[in-house]
Amino acid sequence: MANRIVLGAFDGTFVLRASRPGYDVLDPALLPEHVSFDSRWQEAGNIVQRGTFKLSGSSTFNITYPGAVTAPPLVMVTMSGENNNLDQWWNITVNDEQNWRVRIYFASAVAIGSEGIQISKSNANPVGNGERTFFYSVMRNLYG
Repeated sequence: MANRIVLGAFDGTFVLRASRPGYDVLDPALLPEHVSFDSRWQEAGNIVQRGTFKLSGSSTFNITYPGAVTAPPLVMVTMSGENNNLDQWWNITVNDEQNWRVRIYFASAVAIGSEGIQISKSNANPVGNGERTFFYSVMRNLYG
């Protein structure tokens, strides 16, 4: 199995770099089309939108982002701890139904327009009915 993500020392600098499936991110000769993200890129990963919102019970929040995109954006979402504990934060993956009952849908999966993301929270355990605070960042992805 190929190494897909490096966060730290690489190629004489410190980077966050991710490769496409099947390609070793640690290969310094990796072709650009086999790299899905590299923090050294000038434009990729620029934050185009960020914000915070609260959800309780089973509910959703829609994020629309400006302008046309040529590739799905990079999205980072964190959720506060139990009982909206702001000293505890959890990273949310695209579909974390098993651990957190939280999902991130891209526009093609829901009817929120061509440029959007929907974050959905279930009231099932372990998340429960209580209010949670979410932080999100939407970043440009030039190389999809």
